[in-house]
Amino acid sequence: MALARALLGLRTQRGWSVYDLEERTGVSRSTLSRIERAVTSPTVTVLARVCWAYGHSVASLVAEAEGNYPANPQGTNPAQL
Repeated sequence: MALARALLGLRTQRGWSVYDLEERTGVSRSTLSRIERAVTSPTVTVLARVCWAYGHSVASLVAEAEGNYPANPQGTNPAQL
């Protein structure tokens, strides 16, 4: 659920529609919508495509979604990462 919220948040922050994200990733709108609603979990391939579109690594997005990594790591002590 946290990953779904994080992905929806990234899309919303950018003002993108699901159609926009589909165009950037090649992943269908229906799949993206189901992922954002936590109806299904993304495969690693789909998650990588979506993260690439947002300029995130998969690892940073997952860590951020689980609350283990700050959204903006600037000024963060490297020992915390």
